[in-house]
Amino acid sequence: MGLFTPAWKNKDPQKRKEAVLKMTDQEKLKKVAAQDPEDYVRGYALERITDEKFLAAYAVQINDEWLRSKALEQIRSPELLVALAVHLTKNANACKVCFNALSGKLPKEALPVLYQAGGWAALYPAEQRNDEDALKRLLRDPEQQVTYRAKWALEKIEKNKKMMSDDPSVLRPLLLVSTDEDLVIKAAEKLRDDDLIMQRLMTECAKDYHQNKNYKLIEKLTKSISNPDRLKQLVESDNRSLQVPTADHALERLMSFDPGYVEAVARNQKIDRNIRCNAVMQLTDPALLTEIGLKDPEVRFYVMLNKHFNDDPRLITAILESSDSSENDVVSAVERCKDQKLLLKRLETEKSLKVIKKICTGIPDLKPYAGDIETVLKSGPVAGVNYERRKLTPTVVANFSRDAEKELAIWTGSANRLIDFAKTNPKSLLPLWDRLDKAITGSVAEIRYHRWLDTGRSEYDSNAQDFKFTFDEKHWTETHPTGLTFPPKPQ
Repeated sequence: MGLFTPAWKNKDPQKRKEAVLKMTDQEKLKKVAAQDPEDYVRGYALERITDEKFLAAYAVQINDEWLRSKALEQIRSPELLVALAVHLTKNANACKVCFNALSGKLPKEALPVLYQAGGWAALYPAEQRNDEDALKRLLRDPEQQVTYRAKWALEKIEKNKKMMSDDPSVLRPLLLVSTDEDLVIKAAEKLRDDDLIMQRLMTECAKDYHQNKNYKLIEKLTKSISNPDRLKQLVESDNRSLQVPTADHALERLMSFDPGYVEAVARNQKIDRNIRCNAVMQLTDPALLTEIGLKDPEVRFYVMLNKHFNDDPRLITAILESSDSSENDVVSAVERCKDQKLLLKRLETEKSLKVIKKICTGIPDLKPYAGDIETVLKSGPVAGVNYERRKLTPTVVANFSRDAEKELAIWTGSANRLIDFAKTNPKSLLPLWDRLDKAITGSVAEIRYHRWLDTGRSEYDSNAQDFKFTFDEKHWTETHPTGLTFPPKPQ
């Protein structure tokens, strides 16, 4: 390009765009819209063109949907937009752009023209006006998508009629048999008939997995029941298919009518555990939650999960001092415990690695080493191997060897960090000292792949679906030590 090349013809599309944004010459803008290599530059040109006849011709001739929409969006003449919609009636997007521009200013005489054109040109105004006659005619339209949309629009109109109805003869069938969730709930709200709601609940709960049981509908129906006795009937039902999906929602609703009943359910250890847990989740008294948690170990996790539980140290202490506490209970208690001594005491006897790591994370001195402690205590420097591959190619052998050495390096790094920490701050590790000493001192490089290489022997156990290794354990221990030694335990 020469020195005097106009900016709108520059090689740089960004400079062409900047030139177009300042341009007022309509003929030049038309050339850019028709010829520029970049669609987005052409789009900016279309936005500045005021010749609607050019824009209309452009929209009809262009093959690019985005540019067609850009051209149509600049047209303001209702008559021209109607004519374009009729001409482009097979193009859903183009008709939509035209009709959006026409919305609120559609000429009265234009509607018969659009309806006569059929297709998308007729569908959009018919949908907006809820014109049932026009929509019914479109059910015979040759365009399948138009037919589908017309059918959907008619169903929506029918649904709205039912939603507005107050006639019990219309509402009862909706509540009992309709598959439309909105219609069922609206009918339940208007009828306020707990017997009918219970009848529909039993029908819905009797469905199995393959029948698409609607749990959201079950929840809404349960919460629409106003009779406390009916709600209690759900909680106490012997029909598990009815009780399981409704009990928690019934208990939530009962808190508004009879909180004493919910408390009694939460306290009653003869009632199914899941029901008690649901009741516990509805309670709002922190003191009551602690009292129930102390008496009933089976619901402690849900006591602590309740947002009204105030981290009462009595319950936390009871959980951490009990050897029978579940792992989930202990983890929840550790997260809430502010007593470092209690945490260290639990650490001395804790066997779960998950809990050990959680406790270490809650102790400032041990927090930086929680991951290292878990790695070392896990099972030694073990690399996982896919034992189903009986015949190992050289590439697979190399990969296993690499992974095994990588695993060994990770374990050794963690062990060395704990050894250094034990030398500088031994008191913090005292609760875990013996276990760390056993795991580190004299540990063998227990890398399963290398065991296989050294022995070359394996026995396939079809029940366990795994390989059993047979080799001289004593020989292995003597010849493959890590060489790491944990410091002597301080006296």
